[in-house]
Amino acid sequence: MKNLLIISFIMICFINVNGQKANPYQTKGTKEYEEVTSKLLGQWTISSFSSNGKEKIGDLYDKAIVEIKDFDEKGKGGVATFRFTVKRDIIDNRIAIWNKKETTITIDSYEVISNVDYNINNKGDIIYFENQANSVEIIGGGEQLENFQAKENAFIQSQSSMKNSGGVRNLAGAQLLKSVSGTDFVPTIPGQVNYKDLSDKSVDFKTILKVEIKLTK
Repeated sequence: MKNLLIISFIMICFINVNGQKANPYQTKGTKEYEEVTSKLLGQWTISSFSSNGKEKIGDLYDKAIVEIKDFDEKGKGGVATFRFTVKRDIIDNRIAIWNKKETTITIDSYEVISNVDYNINNKGDIIYFENQANSVEIIGGGEQLENFQAKENAFIQSQSSMKNSGGVRNLAGAQLLKSVSGTDFVPTIPGQVNYKDLSDKSVDFKTILKVEIKLTK
């Protein structure tokens, strides 16, 4: 009788308020969580970020990292924060576009930050990235630094909004902003990825649209 009560309690713990079985990949203590999710958590170096074979690390970004945070006690609230350090030539171009009055500012670093919600499907073979929100973190000096920071944040957010909204008009708007800015350095995190070769030290994310992200620790 005692064993039956224990089994019943365990089964209840795996059932959510809607009467659906909890996702084992988002439930701490399960075999699936320990073998997959726990290995994905933490800070990773993005050693490669390519689309259709075109590498972005080294071309658009000097370096990039991502921190994958744990789910809450209900198996919700997974967040991944990507940080892309923009290359010097792009920074100088952004300053030139902004600097119509020959104002002197110095920029030490320029990072595009992309926060996304993430979930792992019940089969454990797909990771979904949703609700991407981009911002910029700029460190430097000069009297007009705050003005430059505000302008860049507005630019990053407007381009991101157009891309995420989709549609011909919004995509055309994003292309116009690209032509004005000189290059498209605002990252787009793929909506879903398959992971390959997961270990404690490395993992590859791949999509059917030939986007590949390689992570290492």
